[in-house]
Amino acid sequence: MDIMSAAPLITTGVVEESSTVKGLQYSDIPVSGAVTVYTRSVYVGAGKFFSLAYMAASASGGIDLKIEIQQSFRPPVTECAVDTYWAKPDGIGDVVASLTVESTIRYYSLPLISAGYFRLKITGAAGNSVDCLLNCWLSKQENC
Repeated sequence: MDIMSAAPLITTGVVEESSTVKGLQYSDIPVSGAVTVYTRSVYVGAGKFFSLAYMAASASGGIDLKIEIQQSFRPPVTECAVDTYWAKPDGIGDVVASLTVESTIRYYSLPLISAGYFRLKITGAAGNSVDCLLNCWLSKQENC
């Protein structure tokens, strides 16, 4: 799968496509309480710049999410599950260590390594609401 054809946890939608920018949307990812969720992997290939936009919401309030990048040189054996060959690259911090602000979009410049495949690891902390939903938009710019 590549960035334009990968199926995320719930749905995939092309955010925008031009000769230089491509995008993928991970829609309504349920992070129900204190759980760990992995998005489906996507092949990102070569690109000069990558960015991630994200926004969480909960009808009952009280979100607390940690979002991490994971990369690998191969697809996972089972999508959306722990995999031996997937890890957060050394020297790259969390996208966000404790996301507690609801319904506000945030942007993160992704410092990806040349492993080829990408996914997100999302962890709900003890105070995370059971009806928490996360939306993410991954963008790749190929040329300047």
